[in-house]
Amino acid sequence: SQAGRHTAGLPVSGMTGQATSCTQFSNLFSLSGQLAQLCRGEQGSKWVVDRLVEGQQQERSLVRSELNLPQDLTKHLSSNNCRRVILVLAEVDSKVRGELLRQTKEEIDTILGMEGGQQFVKQLLEGKD
Repeated sequence: SQAGRHTAGLPVSGMTGQATSCTQFSNLFSLSGQLAQLCRGEQGSKWVVDRLVEGQQQERSLVRSELNLPQDLTKHLSSNNCRRVILVLAEVDSKVRGELLRQTKEEIDTILGMEGGQQFVKQLLEGKD
């Protein structure tokens, strides 16, 4: 039976344990627990951004939770890719945007002193990626 062969890229019975580069994941829940790492990579962050834009609110909540936003905002700002994910999340979720704005205000000196910090603040205030 072909059913179940597209489950989160994990080997299923009848298949060898070989990983293929064309594994498709249909949503962010497939990679729960790995999203913070995924957001740091170029391809991974692009996929997360696509899911934030096209996916459901539960996926947005999962990204927020796994990145521990807004509390760990400054931790993630050192990565260009992660910054982009956070800005898109703020753009598609007004509640998260409000939380990020409050956190940014609390840590403004730290953020402005970081590479890309001024641009992040400007983009967050404008509400654009």
